[in-house]
Amino acid sequence: ISKSSRSRRSSQARQAATGLTFQQAQIQLDQFHARNGTYAGASTAGSGATLAKADDSSYCIQATAGGTTSHLAGPGGTPAAGSC
Repeated sequence: ISKSSRSRRSSQARQAATGLTFQQAQIQLDQFHARNGTYAGASTAGSGATLAKADDSSYCIQATAGGTTSHLAGPGGTPAAGSC
């Protein structure tokens, strides 16, 4: 297996892991919002993601996998490179 192939597989695995982390955090945040009408004060404990910003109608979560940080601005966002 070539070095570029291994690197591509590693990147894909990191993206998949981060996607799962974000899905778990989004479920927690959606449940909190349904109960409280806000994302402020929510927790993403146990999901592997950090809640960087939250208010009544939006949030930004971030996670680091393999030394690479990604974030998701929600609700309805998609993972993107870098922090919130």
